[in-house]
Amino acid sequence: MHTVFLFISVPSRQSVEEYKKIEEDVHRTISSINGRFSTATHQPIVYIHRGISIDELAALYARADCCLVTPLADGMNLVAKEFIAAKDRRVDNVVPGSIVLSELTGAAHELFDALVVNPHDEDAVADAIHVGLELTRGDYLSEEQRWEVTERMRHEVLKNDATAWARSMLLKMQAVSSRIPPRQRTSVPKLPDNIAALFSAKVSGNKAVIIHCEGALPSDSAVSGAELQVAAELLLTELAAREDLRVFLISGGGKEVLESRFGGVKELTLIAENGFFVRRPGQSWELFNPFISIDWMDKVKHVMDLSTCCTPGSFVQTKAASVVWNYSACDEEYSQFKAKELIHQLSLSVANLPCQVCQGDKIVEVTSPQVRPGLVVRKHILAAESFVEVVCIGDDPVAETIFSDAPESTYTVRIGRDETFARYCLPDRACVHRFLGLLAEQHGLMLPDTFRSFDNARSPCGTEDALDCLPEEET
Repeated sequence: MHTVFLFISVPSRQSVEEYKKIEEDVHRTISSINGRFSTATHQPIVYIHRGISIDELAALYARADCCLVTPLADGMNLVAKEFIAAKDRRVDNVVPGSIVLSELTGAAHELFDALVVNPHDEDAVADAIHVGLELTRGDYLSEEQRWEVTERMRHEVLKNDATAWARSMLLKMQAVSSRIPPRQRTSVPKLPDNIAALFSAKVSGNKAVIIHCEGALPSDSAVSGAELQVAAELLLTELAAREDLRVFLISGGGKEVLESRFGGVKELTLIAENGFFVRRPGQSWELFNPFISIDWMDKVKHVMDLSTCCTPGSFVQTKAASVVWNYSACDEEYSQFKAKELIHQLSLSVANLPCQVCQGDKIVEVTSPQVRPGLVVRKHILAAESFVEVVCIGDDPVAETIFSDAPESTYTVRIGRDETFARYCLPDRACVHRFLGLLAEQHGLMLPDTFRSFDNARSPCGTEDALDCLPEEET
């Protein structure tokens, strides 16, 4: 039995020089292949280079065993849907069919029984063509099973037509107002310096400083940030030593990383992996919540491994309570597409599991809903103790869960000018260090020179000394 590749190419943009070159290359390639593999009774590629009627096209769709649709970039791609729509079992001489479909088409997100491939991987495309033909003409499936697969795709195509899409969009727009979360602020004021005076030791009651430290504090991996790292440790040591001030550092990194950077400051409360581990002042590391389930991690890792195989440069990180797909070193456009695809696949795979999917800065992370910085701050920090003043500082999407869940009286601060749930912002990390320095000054602590170098502005009271803002009487 011979296989024939029917190649239909409708002429388009023939006045464009680049299209003419592509057309010439296609003609040359087809001629070369046919010249090499044709026999007196068989020609492997039948090339139709003209417009054809819808009736003729539908008949070809109906009789074809496999459809090859592999664009390098596309929107929905209706050819794949037309091919499946033509597979009406009730019509005589119609045969079941399979599809080899580029993962870069929108149709790949609906036709889940299609053989989805990376069109840049020629070997994978060739293998998929072989599998597609075996599924429809080989011995792997019975005739009934072939029709079952084909009709499952056809049902989705006919159900999700343009009318159904428009109706669903209108219904979602009508219902969205009842489900929409609080709007993020697109413009928030800069944190005033005089807020630091509220955290003075002369003000009665306990205060809290909560820092999501990925972007707020320097990384020890940055050579240029070595001085800031030492200065930050000195300042945090002074702040945490106050009896009226609790300092919490929250990180998405492992406890080993957090311990190596700030473990020497015993008065700090360190929270690793966004709430899975905690080291309270003077104590050892322990589970924040010993009842968290992580049985879902192996299944999630398997799904992420599949995305890693077809996304060069990506890798999977397995933490104690989360699995992260990191695509920071990948092609920008392609990796964004693969990230959206992975999120869709994970949302289907883990729908009934005790975990949640979220997207960060060039990462897709799956974690337990009980391991969330906002939940940790609200239930395990603010609810456990009574604080008269609280300031929360962070710079990434994970920190937004703290801002959105925090009480309205909390001074929430986003680093940078991105959209945020926070009440205030600070332009950069240097301003965060300067503000922490102002907090230290409220107790008359020694301010490291590294932080003083950032303070080029006058104090909020218009004086040179921030301590002038404090009340005169002792409390």
